[in-house]
Amino acid sequence: MTEQSRVTARSPDAYERELAHLRRVISTAKLVVNIAAAIAATFVAGILQATPATHWDHAAGLLMIATLVLTFWVVALRPKSHDKLQDPQAFAGIERQMFKAHWLMVAQLGFSFAACLVSGLGLLWPCSWQ
Repeated sequence: MTEQSRVTARSPDAYERELAHLRRVISTAKLVVNIAAAIAATFVAGILQATPATHWDHAAGLLMIATLVLTFWVVALRPKSHDKLQDPQAFAGIERQMFKAHWLMVAQLGFSFAACLVSGLGLLWPCSWQ
């Protein structure tokens, strides 16, 4: 079954359910990246206050910048309108946007985790990497 026939075979209710799911994915991604950014910022702030300046601080700061850029990017994503629900190309565009939001969220979580890890290492070994 081709992509065109798979999409056109859906009923209006199926489209509506799928669109609602895709919108929830984008909303969930926005929530997750905001929470992850706050946690990473807390760890980075902790290392900046607790230790003298080291390269750990710089690495954590750079990772935090990447985290915040990706956070802004995910939060700025807007779900597409409900116009032309039955249009396969419009529906495919919404699916692409959902996948984009998902992978941006995964990348942002990776940077958040890395910022937290570097902050923790900087707190454990503040003078080991200068």
